[in-house]
Amino acid sequence: LVPNSVDTEQFNAPPRDRNARPRVGVIYVFAPFKGLDTSLRAIEIARAQFPDLQVTAFGPRTPADEFPLPPGTHFTHQPAQEDIPGLYASCDAWVLGSRFEGFGLPTLEAMACHTPVVATRAGAAPDLIEHGVNGYLADIDDAETLGAGLVELLSKSPEDWRAMSTAAHKRAHNYTWDDATDAFEAALKKIVETG
Repeated sequence: LVPNSVDTEQFNAPPRDRNARPRVGVIYVFAPFKGLDTSLRAIEIARAQFPDLQVTAFGPRTPADEFPLPPGTHFTHQPAQEDIPGLYASCDAWVLGSRFEGFGLPTLEAMACHTPVVATRAGAAPDLIEHGVNGYLADIDDAETLGAGLVELLSKSPEDWRAMSTAAHKRAHNYTWDDATDAFEAALKKIVETG
């Protein structure tokens, strides 16, 4: 197995403190398997506990009536690749409500930028996220548990949030392009040697 990886030169951010006013991020993609509806419901649940919760979102299409973003959301339409790490790093949590993923690279990208992730158990999320250590997991379509994970994460003391942020960053940096290249070369070498 050669797992997916992240360009840790691009997707990286220095250690930081939690925002004074909490901020959560979401990728705004309509495809049903991405679970945008679940993510937005989880944000709504978190906003009930944190009325001043800010939201950052980005995606390939402008917001539509069928998936309204919370009032005051900072939305970026088709951000340049070099701007995406800053969007991840501006948040205290990233939420991913996917129903299915082949891997789910945004999980790794956000974590590489020191942003803990609250995600459904889709794609690689169960392998990347250690529940309560570097993020939180919820079952697919379980917006209530996803929202509760956001609330728990945003309720942490500054020190505990920073520890989770550091753990997320460390985990993601175990999935570098160099690591993937080494694993792929080792697999090819084994094939050649065993004929």
